[in-house]
Amino acid sequence: VSGTDGTYTINHIRPGSYYVMAYTITSAPVFYDDQLTVEDADNVIVHGPVTGINFDLSTADADGPSNLTGVITDGNGLPVNNVMVMLTDASNEVLGFGRTNEIGSYVISNVPSQAYSVVTMKIGFATTTQDINLTGSQNLNLVLNAPTANDDNVIPVLASRIVNYPNPFNPNTTISFATAKDASIDISIFNIKGQCIKKLVNGNLKAGSHTIAWDGKDDNGQAVTSGIYLIRMQGDGLYQSHKMTLMK
Repeated sequence: VSGTDGTYTINHIRPGSYYVMAYTITSAPVFYDDQLTVEDADNVIVHGPVTGINFDLSTADADGPSNLTGVITDGNGLPVNNVMVMLTDASNEVLGFGRTNEIGSYVISNVPSQAYSVVTMKIGFATTTQDINLTGSQNLNLVLNAPTANDDNVIPVLASRIVNYPNPFNPNTTISFATAKDASIDISIFNIKGQCIKKLVNGNLKAGSHTIAWDGKDDNGQAVTSGIYLIRMQGDGLYQSHKMTLMK
């Protein structure tokens, strides 16, 4: 629980790797480091006191004529509760959100009539997105599927998540990651506008640990400017991302 100055403390945490989320009644949940979905979140390694896990919560000021309702079920047709359903605009700002109840039903009320991405998120399920042009009152039922460890098309949990060192860097950095099985992997770097500027890997990799060097240049061989970049690894049911900072 946060204090009057916004500070919070979580006590008696066992050593391990955790996802940390913050929210209020009027603010959509965000994961550290200010990400809407668990796939984009940075996990926090705890081996003693940890500080500096801060959040920037934004209130969704709903004031419009449109409403979205629906039911969220799993792959077996059973309702899923405590699913966060968010309406995001083109700039990825949350304009409305709701949470499913015990029968999987959600309501998002009084939002502007416009195009949205409907983001459905719950830990233990794959986050889904679906575009909708919302006008008036509409119903949208959605299905969440949990990752299946026995499915040959799904890669089990990574031996280690993707990281880079040093971070910040200038201009060279080494990217380290591991896969638990042979897989077809795409590793690319994106700028803060969401544009892919460099494709590092696009093909099959053997199981095990890997490192890749990046020299701070895009696919055209041009040096990129200082700023925050996102390295994203995905393929065969796998999704990992990590922020890194180029500081010249």
